[in-house]
Amino acid sequence: MFVNVEDIDYAAHDALDQLQRAVSDVQTAVYRYGGSLNQILLDDKGTVVTIGWGLALHAHGDNEVRAVRAALDVQRSLKEAGLGSSFGIATGEVFTGLRGNDRRCEYAMIGDTVNNTEAVWLSSMKDQGNNSIAIEGMALSTDAVASLITNLQKSGHFRNVEIKETFQDANIKEMQAFQFTLTCEIDKGKS
Repeated sequence: MFVNVEDIDYAAHDALDQLQRAVSDVQTAVYRYGGSLNQILLDDKGTVVTIGWGLALHAHGDNEVRAVRAALDVQRSLKEAGLGSSFGIATGEVFTGLRGNDRRCEYAMIGDTVNNTEAVWLSSMKDQGNNSIAIEGMALSTDAVASLITNLQKSGHFRNVEIKETFQDANIKEMQAFQFTLTCEIDKGKS
């Protein structure tokens, strides 16, 4: 999962306090649901936190549910802090482990699943009660959304995953991008 933390004013005198609050909010939610923070990046895309579930010694049978629940908590707590957020979520297998040499190395998550996460960004997730979630987002292809739906259903923890609405995003002229709304139910018996 990627979390794009929006609205941090790095020119403000309290920029470090804003960043600390954001990272603390993300860590709290992610750790609550058994995930691990991998990276915090600040670049031309903004402030992005890379997170994983199912890593060695921290795998659960319901990693997808945990990621969605953590994203809901992160969205809620960042909103309380006056910050916006969007999310990239993908499921699948990746290589995890140390990358580098004995002088400098880092823990990495590498694979098509990680790279393809950028094809689907979730801008809003709403807990509708009764274990039902509404998800709004943007995708670069219908295949990316189809893959997300397939992986959510294959996990066995989500059912009735449906596309409620799609439309071409007129604000993005450089590429074919469209907005979508999904609804899904979390299977009570499995989470």
